[in-house]
Amino acid sequence: MYGFSTENWKRDDGEIKDILTVVEQTAIKFHNKAMQENVRVKILVDFDDDACFTVCIAINYGGRQDIVKASINMAKQILNGNLDPEKIKESDFGSLLCTCGIPDPDLIVRTGGEKRVSNFLLWNLAYAELFFSDLLWPDFDEKELNKILAWFGSRSRRFGGRKEKQKVEASS
Repeated sequence: MYGFSTENWKRDDGEIKDILTVVEQTAIKFHNKAMQENVRVKILVDFDDDACFTVCIAINYGGRQDIVKASINMAKQILNGNLDPEKIKESDFGSLLCTCGIPDPDLIVRTGGEKRVSNFLLWNLAYAELFFSDLLWPDFDEKELNKILAWFGSRSRRFGGRKEKQKVEASS
């Protein structure tokens, strides 16, 4: 859940106040529902391991900023001799992001009719299914969520692979 991006600070004060008010109201409602449903709420770095779901709320977060900070930290490790650049793995870089320790998202829902990810979880969304809803966030409800979950359930998630039928056709 993307509450407020680093870029949102460029908006006028009234709009920032309105956005943060909606974030606060939504967070209160969400917290109450999450407690009822045993949903883990994660504010990017702190979570309860006993929960069955992970929900992240990103406030003052930017995907590019996160990648730049991780890159700087990785460069420092290389310069200090703590990391061999020839042996760097994706997981090494991922461990330096503020999203370290949470699973990559399976589904990202963008509300408001926009068809872009807007600097959200740029490293982590590589294999996420993307759903673009025309509803504005305050109007997003259980009916819309159920529609999206049904759509998601119909997806064939291959993580870069091909469907079995495509493999057979390709080898013929």
